Amino acid sequence: MKHLVFALAVAVTCVCAAGELAAWRGADLSAWTKQPRECRDLAVADGVLKGTVTGRDSQIYAALPKALPPKGNHVVYIRMRTSLGGEGQLFWIREGDVSASEARQRRFGIVGDGAWHDYRIRPSWGGKAAIRRLRLDFPPGFEGGETFEISEIRIVEEGACVDVDTRGKV
Repeated sequence: MKHLVFALAVAVTCVCAAGELAAWRGADLSAWTKQPRECRDLAVADGVLKGTVTGRDSQIYAALPKALPPKGNHVVYIRMRTSLGGEGQLFWIREGDVSASEARQRRFGIVGDGAWHDYRIRPSWGGKAAIRRLRLDFPPGFEGGETFEISEIRIVEEGACVDVDTRGKV
């Protein structure tokens, strides 16, 4: 029993963290204002991207700061509030792609209660071509005038493990 207690006291633990690969916050969110479709009044104010959904296929795009080799442990996080709930889509455009494709997208539920929500989307990019751009589609705005605010969009690599000695050494 003494040996077991000692072994536990000096055990090496694997600590998993998420490494940030790309992020848009504050003024960087203006990258998402360049090619809107069926959105108006896009602007970054007070560190938040704000806009209005005006149609059935409202979408915004942004280029990644650098090409991203696809991996299965990548996750896209979006912090957003909107008055329009329903199904959203995250598309990714790879090197060599002319445009977005239904084959390279993930659907996710968007809560339209006007409160801030954090969305976690695992794209499972697939293929070997690097990811160059993202496209975010909002639920159809049949009435027009529904608003959204985004405070952050980021891509992280989850599960990067580091061995940590419980005696305080890394």
